[in-house]
Amino acid sequence: MGDLVLRQSSEDRRRYDVEGIGSIRRMSLFSRTALLLPVDGEPLTAQSRGLLSGEAEAVTPKGEVVGAFTRPDLLTRGGEIAWHGRRLRLRTTPVLVSRYSLRDGETTLLDLQATGWGTSPAQLTVHEATDPGLVLFVLWLAQGFVDHDSGRGRTGAAATT
Repeated sequence: MGDLVLRQSSEDRRRYDVEGIGSIRRMSLFSRTALLLPVDGEPLTAQSRGLLSGEAEAVTPKGEVVGAFTRPDLLTRGGEIAWHGRRLRLRTTPVLVSRYSLRDGETTLLDLQATGWGTSPAQLTVHEATDPGLVLFVLWLAQGFVDHDSGRGRTGAAATT
C-alpha cells in the first residue's frame, strides 16, 4: 500500500481520513472514544478501558471486542494488540518524535509517525496487507499517546490522566 497520510477532513473537524484505509471520527474534543470507519468492513468504536489501566479496545456495533491493546506498564507507550485473535506488537522508536511500528513476530506490518491531532497528524507506511480497521486502531492509539505525552491528554487511546 505504501506511504499514506492521515488528514483532517475539510467537511468535519473531528474526522480524519486515510486514503484507501478509512476514517477516524473523534466523538468530541475531550473524549477518549472514537468511531473507526474502515473502507471495508463494519464500523468500530475505539475506547479506553478504565482511566488508569493503559488498555483500549475496538468494539463492533454488536458489542463484540475485535481488538484489544494492553501495555506492560503506564510508562510504556508500546504494548500488545490482539486483533481477531492474532497477537501483534506495537513498538515505539526511541527517538524524540513519536514513531511506532506494528509487528507480527519479526515482520513489520506498518510504521507510523504521529504528531497529535491537527491538519496532518500522522504519516504511515503499510508494508504488508493489513486490515483497515487495525490500521485505524493503531493510528488512534498513537495519536492518544502523543496527546498524553504533550500534556493535552484530550483523546486517546490508553492515555492516563
